[in-house]
Amino acid sequence: MKDEGTSFGLWLQQRRKELDLTRRDLAWRAGCSAKTVEKIETGERRPSKQIAECLAGCLDIPQEERSKFVEFARAELAAEGSAQLAQTNSHTPWRTFHRLQHPSNLPAHPNDLVGRAGEIEAACTLLRRPGVRLLTLIGAPGVGKTRLALRVASDLADDFSDGVFLVLLAPITDAGLVASTVVRTLSVQEVAGRSPFESLQAYLQDKQTLLVLDNFEQVAAAAPVIAQLLEAAPQVKVLVTSRVVLHIYGEHDFEVPPLALPPAASSHDAAYTQDTADGLTSVEAIKCLPQYDAVRLFLERAQAARSDFKLTPENVSVVGEICRHLDGLPLAIELAAARIRILTPSAMLARLSSRLKLLTGGAQDLPVRHQTLRSAIAWSYDLLEEEDKKLFRRLGVFVGGRTLEAIEAVCNANCDLTVDVLDGVESLISKSLVQQVEGAGGEPRFVMLATIHEYAREKLDENGEAEELSRQHAHYFLALAERAEEELTGERQAKWLARLEEEHGNLRAALRRSSDNRRSRNGRDADVQNVEDEELELRLAGALWKFWYVHGHFSEGRQQLFAVLHMADMRTRKQDDIVTGQTVGLGAHSAARAKALLGAGWLAWTQGDYASASSFSKESLAIYRELGDKEGVALSLNNLGMVAQNQGDLGSARSLFEESLAIGREFGSKRAVAASINNLGVVARDQGDYDLACSLHAESLAMRTELGDRRGIAVSLTNLAEVARKQGDYDAARSLYQKSLAIRVELGYKWGFAGCLAGLAKVTASQSIVERAVRLWGAAEALREALGTTFSAAELAEYERDLAAARAQLDEVRWRKVWDEGRAMTLEQAIAYALEVKGVVRP
Repeated sequence: MKDEGTSFGLWLQQRRKELDLTRRDLAWRAGCSAKTVEKIETGERRPSKQIAECLAGCLDIPQEERSKFVEFARAELAAEGSAQLAQTNSHTPWRTFHRLQHPSNLPAHPNDLVGRAGEIEAACTLLRRPGVRLLTLIGAPGVGKTRLALRVASDLADDFSDGVFLVLLAPITDAGLVASTVVRTLSVQEVAGRSPFESLQAYLQDKQTLLVLDNFEQVAAAAPVIAQLLEAAPQVKVLVTSRVVLHIYGEHDFEVPPLALPPAASSHDAAYTQDTADGLTSVEAIKCLPQYDAVRLFLERAQAARSDFKLTPENVSVVGEICRHLDGLPLAIELAAARIRILTPSAMLARLSSRLKLLTGGAQDLPVRHQTLRSAIAWSYDLLEEEDKKLFRRLGVFVGGRTLEAIEAVCNANCDLTVDVLDGVESLISKSLVQQVEGAGGEPRFVMLATIHEYAREKLDENGEAEELSRQHAHYFLALAERAEEELTGERQAKWLARLEEEHGNLRAALRRSSDNRRSRNGRDADVQNVEDEELELRLAGALWKFWYVHGHFSEGRQQLFAVLHMADMRTRKQDDIVTGQTVGLGAHSAARAKALLGAGWLAWTQGDYASASSFSKESLAIYRELGDKEGVALSLNNLGMVAQNQGDLGSARSLFEESLAIGREFGSKRAVAASINNLGVVARDQGDYDLACSLHAESLAMRTELGDRRGIAVSLTNLAEVARKQGDYDAARSLYQKSLAIRVELGYKWGFAGCLAGLAKVTASQSIVERAVRLWGAAEALREALGTTFSAAELAEYERDLAAARAQLDEVRWRKVWDEGRAMTLEQAIAYALEVKGVVRP
C-alpha cells in the first residue's frame, strides 16, 4: 500500500526547491519550525489542516484548488482524484502531481552532473533492454558512481510506472539488514509472520520499479538476496553502485571511468613550443581545455569557491596538470578546487605531491567518507580481507604499474602470502582498487590510480614493511635491468627497450630507494647493509646506461651515473677494507664501477661535455685493462675516439678506433668490431675520403644486420646517408635518412632523431625546396634543445653555413614564420613530415 503522506512529502520537497526556498524559509512563511517541514518532507508526519492551508498560500496554490490541496496534503484525497486534479491543472504547480503515479525519492542534487553524457546514455540503454535486470556501476573511490546512478535513475523515471527509489546502504554493514532497509525505503507495510524479505517479495512481485542500491560493497554478502528478489519480481530492475561486483547470474558490470583529461605534454613536446599548454598556445588552451570534463568540473567548483576565478595564460597549463595529478577523479577534483580560496593553482600543484593531505574539507552535506579522499579510499580498504589488505599495501612499493611476475617476485618473496597472488590481484581488481591494462608486447599490467597508490604506500609504511619490500623491489629490478642489458644490441632489443621504458618509474624508484635506505641508517651494522645498497645502485645504473642513451634520457642518465660514481668514491675513501671484503669482491665492484664509468662517459659525450667524457672513459679503460676485460677495453677506446673525433682531432680518433678494432677482432666480438668499423668510416668521411667511408659503413651495416642490431643498423644507415649527400646522390640520401629515422622511431632511439631531420633538411635545401628544409631544421633545433644534445665543431660550422644559405633565399618575415612552424611541431608531427607520411602536405 502506498504511503500518500510520503508522496506529498516528496512533492513538497520538489516544489520548495523549484521556488528556491530552504526549509527554514518555508517554515518561516508557514508559521512552523524547520524541523516540522523536514518531518513532513521525509514522511515522518502529515501536516495539520492549519499548516496545510498555510503551505497552500506559501506554494502559490490557486485559491479555488486549496481545499483539494489540503485534502491531498493530509492524505484524505484519493489517488484518482489527485490524478484528475493534475490533468485539469497541468499549467499550474499541480502539474507535478502526476508524479504520484511514478513515485520517487531521488534527491535533487545542488550541482549539475558535469560530463558523463556517454556513460549516461550507455547505462540508460542497457537498463531499457528487456534482458538487463541488474546493472552494477563499479569504479574507484571518488569516481562518481552514486551521482551517475542518480542521473541515470532520474532519466529513467518515466520508464517505471511504479517508481524509482534510492536505497542508501552506506549506514549498514550487516548484509541481513538489506531487505529491511529496502522495505523501509519503499514504505512497505510489513505483515505479522512474514520476514522483511517476504514482505518485499509480495509487494514487488507485480511492480514495475527501479531500485537504486547505493554502496553495496559493504553488504556484498547480500547479493543472493538481490538475485532472489529479481526472480520473484519479473518487472523490477536494479541499479547498483559498488566497488565490488555482485557475482550473480544476469549481472551486467559497468565500469565508471575517471573524467576525461587533457593529454599530458611529453618532454620533447614541451620544448617545441613556448608559452604553451599541452602543445597549444595559451590562448588556444584556454578555449580547448574546458572541453575536457575534468577541467570543466575543476572550473565550476573553483568558481563556486571564488567567483572571480578563471583560466588565464599563466594558469591554464597548471590547471590541466592538477586534473591529471588527480587522475580525473571527480571527488578529488572537487576537494582540490575548493582550496582555490587560499591557494593559487601553482601552489596547489606544488602541494599535490602529497595528494591525500591536500584533499580534505569537502561539503558538510556529503557523507563523511566523501569529505576527504583519504576517507573514501579507507572505506574500500577497511572492507578487504586481511590477506587482500597485505597484498594491496605491498603493491604500493611499485611505481607506474607492475606485471604479475613482478608482483609475485616482490610481494611474495618470502612466500608469506596465504592467498594466491593471481587470485589476490583479481580480488583487488573486482574491488576497483587495481586496474588491468595491456602492457608492452600485450602482457597484462596492473596499475593503481595515483591517489590510491599513495594510500597503499602509506599503509606499507605504517605496517613497517617498507624497507624490506623496497629491498626486494630493488633486487628484482636490478635483475631485470641486467637481463635487459644483454638484449639491447640483439634481435630482441625493441622488445626490451619498450619493457624498460614501461618500467622506468620502477627503475628510478629502485635507484632512489636504495639511496634513501642507505642514508637513513647509522652504525657499523648498518655499514654492511649500506655497502650492499651502494653496490646495487652502481650495478643498476651501469646496467641502464645503454637504455638511457638509446631512449634519449641523456640528462637523467648522466645525473644518475654521476651520483652513483660520486657515492662510490666517497665509500672508497671512508669504508675500510674489512667491510668491503665482507660484502662484495673487489673484482665485482671494479667491474660495476667500470661499466658505470663507461656509460657516464658516453652520456657526457652526447651532451658535448668532452672533458667529463674523456675523464670517465680513461678511468673505465684503466679498470678494464686491470681486469683483463677486452670488450670493456674496446668500448672505452671507442668512447675516447669519439671524443677526439668530435673535437676535430681526427688523427687521434683514427688511432683509437684502430686499436679498438684490433682488440675486438682478437676476442671475436662482432659487435665491437662493427662499432669500430663504423667509427672509422666517420673519420674517413670527415677527411673527405667518401669511397672509403661508404665501404666501411656498408661493412658495418652488414655485420649489424647479421647481429639483428636495429640500433646499430640505424646508425650505419644515417652515416651512409650522409656520405651519399656529400656525394650529391640526394635521392639515395633521402631514402637512407628516412629508413634510419623509421627504425629509430620503432625503437624509441631518440639519439639521432635531430640528426636525421637535419640531414633531410640539407638534402631538401640542396634540391631548392627551401621552405620545407627550414621547417625541418626548426623541428631538429627544437628537438636538440629538448634532449640537451649538441654539435661537434665540424658539424656546427657546416650547420651554420647551411642555415645562412637558406636564409638568404627568403625574406626575414617569411623565414621567421616557416622556422617557427618547424619549431612548433610536436615530435610526432615532425617525424610524419620528415617521412612524408600520407596526409602530411609537402609544400
